[in-house]
Amino acid sequence: MHAPTEALDPLPDLDANHLSPQLTGRLEPLLAALELEPGDAAAAGGTGILLQAYEQHGLAVPFFQRARALQPDELRWEYYLECIGTDVVRARAASARPQVPPRACIRPPQRNGRS
Repeated sequence: MHAPTEALDPLPDLDANHLSPQLTGRLEPLLAALELEPGDAAAAGGTGILLQAYEQHGLAVPFFQRARALQPDELRWEYYLECIGTDVVRARAASARPQVPPRACIRPPQRNGRS
């Protein structure tokens, strides 16, 4: 049993001005399918996959959530959501990590005349 389409959260409006022309062109048929049939889990999930592939993680989440609501027994939607979470955490960690310039190799002090 899946969620009735009336109970689904609204999907975000995707502004083509903030997306690449290649992505926009590939999204059009999926978004048209969702407009005709909001309960199309394959179109919702496919949109999420495409957005994730173009590193639009925040935009992909609601599409994966809709696919998961429509097909709760389909584990791939949960998997994709987990992947996005991991990608976002890694990106935040990388941006928070201080950028240390490479250092010249420093030899430890020598003892007893040995190198």
